[in-house]
Amino acid sequence: MKRFRFRFETVLTLRKEEEEVQKKELSRLVSHWNGLKEEENRNLKEISNIHFEMNHSTKKGGTLQNYMAMERFVEILKIKNVGLLEKMKESEKEISNQRERLAQAVKDRMTMEVLRDSDYKLWKRKIKKAEKKEMEYYNASLSSQFLEMEIPKTKVPKVFHVVSKEASEDSYETLKDFVKKYYGNKGLT
Repeated sequence: MKRFRFRFETVLTLRKEEEEVQKKELSRLVSHWNGLKEEENRNLKEISNIHFEMNHSTKKGGTLQNYMAMERFVEILKIKNVGLLEKMKESEKEISNQRERLAQAVKDRMTMEVLRDSDYKLWKRKIKKAEKKEMEYYNASLSSQFLEMEIPKTKVPKVFHVVSKEASEDSYETLKDFVKKYYGNKGLT
């Protein structure tokens, strides 16, 4: 029996590969966004730690230079976070676009798979039809061989033969008359 071969198998393979590439790209973009988010969270944590130290150092009597240096560092971290938020927004747009491209790639692959499945069903119907035709041909050839064989004819024995009135003068009106003639009175009791 022939194996099923999809006529667009190479296209389906390319669509699957394209989907994988789009998945990897989306994964890379999401990973980049997660890195930016982690950096923002670290900066926010660092800012809260510095505020805690500033409050603690003022109680102990820290110097004004330390206080000013900490304040400048907090400002730098806040500026970094603003830049990170802008990068995260750009990254979110890229992620959104990439998700759309991935959705399109999945749709293209699914379309090819549906086409392959319908082709497979059609192929299967053709194969079943061909097998049925072949079986009918095979059965027909077997029956013709069987008909060509000579069947020995045996003679079927005659058990009883009824003779009509016109055929002979010894016709019998009833079964009783027949029995009387051949068996005498012994046959009827």
